[in-house]
Order: sequence, then C-alpha cells, then structure tokens
Amino acid sequence: MSKKIKVFDKNTLKIEVANYLKRKSMYSTYDGTPSTYDYAFLCTVFHIGSGTSLMFTRDLGMHDCGWWKNPQYNRCYHLSLSFRDILTGYFLPKNEKLTEEWIELFFHQNKRFIWSESPFSIQGKKLDVWHYRVFCDENWDPIIPKKEVYSKDFTPPNWKSWSEQNREQMKGDGIDAN
Repeated sequence: MSKKIKVFDKNTLKIEVANYLKRKSMYSTYDGTPSTYDYAFLCTVFHIGSGTSLMFTRDLGMHDCGWWKNPQYNRCYHLSLSFRDILTGYFLPKNEKLTEEWIELFFHQNKRFIWSESPFSIQGKKLDVWHYRVFCDENWDPIIPKKEVYSKDFTPPNWKSWSEQNREQMKGDGIDAN
C-alpha cells in the first residue's frame, strides 16, 4: 500500500497548514537517511488553496554525517516549497508572493536568519523546489553561522567529510571528489 501525503483543502487557511507542520516537525529530526524518511513524509503536505507542496523538518547531523564541514551548520529548521497548477497538476515555477507568505508563517521574527537555496538535484530542478533554512544552536535557537559551510575553522583537526572519507570509492565510480 503506497503512502499518500496529507492534503489540505481550499478552505484550510495557510496559518493552519503552517501550525500543523510546525507541530509535526517536533516529533523527530531528519538526517537524509532511510531511517528518517517516515518522519520527512509526516512533515510533507499539499495545500490545494495555494497549490503549494510543503515540507517542514528539523534537520540534524549535516556536519556529523560529513555533508558540511562547518559544525555550526549541523542543525536547522528546513522549509521546502514547490508549486503546482491545481487544475492540471503541472509543476509551476517559484511563486514569489506565496513564498513570502509561507516564510512569514513559518519563520516570522526569525526570517532574518534564513539561508535560501535554489533547486539543486535533477528532481529538485524539475519540480523547482526551493529550500529555506534557519540554522540553530544546540537548543534550537536561531543563529547566523560564522564562515561558510565548507570552512574547517571550527572543525577538529582530524575530521573528514564524507567525500574525503570515500575518495577512493568515488574515483572508482567516476566521481570527482575534490
């Protein structure tokens, strides 16, 4: 049996959708591994009234797993948005007005901390999925990380990223690990 994401009808207010996802995000954290896929699914909805697909998670472990070198980028609140034509189901380009409305509903006074990321994967580009992150300290309070994600200024001397740990395997797979 396949899972279906929660769909909010056209009469559901956007604030209700945001509050629902903020509550669901508190159940766990997401780290991109299969063991957290159910959590990500729980934190994904479609709002018919605005034609918006949303996912709102608390991400944890982006430094621990070796994705980003700077440990200040290890945890964040993460909002992903994409848009569809509600009559045809076709994906639409980013809607600036709706994006601003969703950002206000999710981040409000913390929106000054947002790090915005354009679509990056092949699927993300196809669906025009944009990502909005607010990085946090150990208490989930918003921060503006010092330096950039690939800076090792705050990283222990012997720490290695995933690509550094798997350089030989990546070469064998034809991937440039530099």
